[in-house]
Amino acid sequence: MRRIFYSLLVVSSIGVSQLFADAELVHAPEYRKGQVVKTEIETNIEQTLIIAGMNVETGAENFLTTEETVKEVDSDKAVLGGRFSAVLMELKLPGGQSISFDSGNPNVEIPPAPFGDVVKFLKLMASSTWTTELDGNRQVTGLKYHDDFLSKVPEGFKDQVSQEQRIIDSKTTINRLPGKTVKVGEKWERNEEANLGNGQTFYSVREYTYVGTEEHNGKKMEKIKAVTKSIQYDITGGGALPVELKDSDLKVESSKGVLWYDPELKQVVESSDVTHVVGELTFLTSGMELPAKLDLTMKIKSKNIK
Repeated sequence: MRRIFYSLLVVSSIGVSQLFADAELVHAPEYRKGQVVKTEIETNIEQTLIIAGMNVETGAENFLTTEETVKEVDSDKAVLGGRFSAVLMELKLPGGQSISFDSGNPNVEIPPAPFGDVVKFLKLMASSTWTTELDGNRQVTGLKYHDDFLSKVPEGFKDQVSQEQRIIDSKTTINRLPGKTVKVGEKWERNEEANLGNGQTFYSVREYTYVGTEEHNGKKMEKIKAVTKSIQYDITGGGALPVELKDSDLKVESSKGVLWYDPELKQVVESSDVTHVVGELTFLTSGMELPAKLDLTMKIKSKNIK
């Protein structure tokens, strides 16, 4: 799809016994038939791209709420039916232009090109439903949209919401956990990717550290801190972008994140992350090089709600 303050103060606050405590951090939610799992996801992106001497500033604020109802469940598999109960977006474009979308207003007009596809996609997404299949380890094994959703999605967005990509995204979220018992201070790394659409992808190396047991929202939970150690940007063929990527030299200026794992529910129930990326890019257009500088801040929050 992930705030941390971690110092000697934390060590003193959790007590000596916590320094040697182990925690089993395994994704193993125990679903029951008819259960409704609700999740809120907030994203805030601010980007400045200096290209051909011009500052191109863009931004996006998104708020999504998903609802997944457990249709079938046993020790070997679970079947969930999903939908979006809220989709809101505010997109800031160069030149002071903006696009707003609220799924609570189904009669929103679709603007002319080139922004019409954005609103068309959001309207389709807001009304979409799907079925997810999980195995006994509660890993996603299949996802199927209803009502021929994918055939209606504008081309530039298809790879972001493909069944294959949704499965990859689900596995990435689950695999943030170590899947085993760990000690306070133990670390693990994950290679993760984020599909940006139109053939664009961020590849990152993320480091997770088990901090210990802390009270959060009135419950004892396991705290995990997360940082992005490195990030790469790539453009592959098949997208609709008018440029190719020749070189990418990006670095993580700052990164901080936290995951809260509920040992009773056996899953991560809340996460937040802020990553600041800077660097240089070289694009190719009509055989000519187009150097650019990037300054990008990504903020993501996710939490289960009742």
